Amino acid sequence: MATAAGGSTPATATATTAAAAAAAASTVYYDRILRKITAGLSPSFVELVDESADHVGHAGNPGTGETHFRLSVTSDAFNGVSRINRHRRVYELLADELSERVHALSITTRTPAEAAAAADRESGG
Repeated sequence: MATAAGGSTPATATATTAAAAAAAASTVYYDRILRKITAGLSPSFVELVDESADHVGHAGNPGTGETHFRLSVTSDAFNGVSRINRHRRVYELLADELSERVHALSITTRTPAEAAAAADRESGG
């Protein structure tokens, strides 16, 4: 336990620190998002990153966590679908989460062919 400088009295944690610690332990929305994306898009690849800690104190982040996410999805479901309609599909799947706690969602959607081409570019191939 932290103590006040030069004494044995416990230091007081700020509300922001306490909220951030509590939020770090919570994965309710993270798990819901992964379940819905997996069920709705049958992805060959999905990556979800909770970036909420990077936005503590900003608008839309009251310090409760699970407010800002970055999502990357590769799925055959995106074949022949425009980028805007891919994003609309993700928003439809996550409508409840976006209306409840999730304030910001950065989305990257790819078909398997697009993901392979991106990997080739990144490897210099």
